[in-house]
Amino acid sequence: MLRFNTSDFCQNSPETTAKSLANLKQNSGKSKLRDLDAPAPLRTADLMKSDIIEFATKWLKVSFEERLAQEVILRSLYGLPLDEAQVALYCKLTDNSEEVFE
Repeated sequence: MLRFNTSDFCQNSPETTAKSLANLKQNSGKSKLRDLDAPAPLRTADLMKSDIIEFATKWLKVSFEERLAQEVILRSLYGLPLDEAQVALYCKLTDNSEEVFE
């Protein structure tokens, strides 16, 4: 069992306590970490307007450039339009060339 001595967490002198409080006041409100590519705040209204492809690319940062089949499957599951190349890939994936596409 791991035990801690309470004196490890207590200030030993008034000087160290004053120094700790001064550092705390000096650094309050400042973050040492930077948000380089912070995403926009997630809002429910934005999510409600986006489709699955926009959600995946904008919010989850998923790229479908190398995952063409995944995009086609998501589009077909969510009833989104497919272009001619995506229709051809869908027919190849499902072994069904008799589907009706609008």
